[in-house]
Amino acid sequence: MSAADLEKVFAQRSLVVLLVIALAAQPASSYIAKNVLGHIDQGTDTWSLWSTYASNPAPDVLFVGDSRVRQDVDTSAIARALSLDSGQPTSVAKIGISNADAAMLDTVVYRVMAASVRPRTVVIAVSEFAFNENYQPDRTADYWQLSSPFDLGFMELALRRDRAHEARLSAGWAVPLVANAPIVAEGVQCWLRPDPTCTPAAHLEVSRMSPEERSLVLSYYADLYLRDFVFSAVELADIESAARRVQSGGSHLALVILPVNGIVELDPHLYAEYLVRIQAMAASMRAPLVDMHASVPEADWSLWVDPSHLNRAGAAHIANALAQVAASAS
Repeated sequence: MSAADLEKVFAQRSLVVLLVIALAAQPASSYIAKNVLGHIDQGTDTWSLWSTYASNPAPDVLFVGDSRVRQDVDTSAIARALSLDSGQPTSVAKIGISNADAAMLDTVVYRVMAASVRPRTVVIAVSEFAFNENYQPDRTADYWQLSSPFDLGFMELALRRDRAHEARLSAGWAVPLVANAPIVAEGVQCWLRPDPTCTPAAHLEVSRMSPEERSLVLSYYADLYLRDFVFSAVELADIESAARRVQSGGSHLALVILPVNGIVELDPHLYAEYLVRIQAMAASMRAPLVDMHASVPEADWSLWVDPSHLNRAGAAHIANALAQVAASAS
């Protein structure tokens, strides 16, 4: 065999080895990424939230929303209240995805209602920031993390919702390493340089808001979420779509606005417009809407983690009221 032939054989074998390594890296990257997410986000990442929900029987009541749902909804306390009121066991679950806009909530509700067994009641929590036309979060990673089990309808919906990044979204489905590499890289960075930002959700349930933190978060919130606020008719239509999915799937529906601390005062006119539009949408769908944005005393900082989230004591404070929201669903 000539030197040229030997070189060709070596190149072919090298390509085969690289292909085998690439194929092996796909499931390995998924396994590593899921463990990294579990460590960094302490179960608050989209994959953990969705896989926990999907691996359990459908609850009687499901709360869907952004991180306020994840933080403010005490499912155990609400279940106890509903069980006591109805005289029979009532299960309650929640899916609260960080910074979820209305398009993301519609996609989550699609997944929930596409299952063969659905919740009897779905409560959708809406937040003012989600309706800012100029707030456009990058949601591709969330769509990847919602992708299991396989559902062609979900993939079509996700591609429509993430149109700006549809090539990246498709690449992550085709080659999981594309989706998992940034997560693995973050895990390596946290392993090499551990610091509190590597586990940001670890102490939220027991934290207590300080004056300094309140001021800092309100400034950050105004700059990130409310800057150049223009009310989005598209996002309003997305919430309406989510609500109609619940109704057409045969489940009871309620809408709720969860407590905030100081956010209304950032722009009272903006918040007033948000309330009017959400109330009109709910009325048009004949869906109950319960406005709880002022239901927790702002001055009692022992109930707050930050201006947008309650701590464990705060969640317990509103549990009975949220049970009544679920009971009011129609």
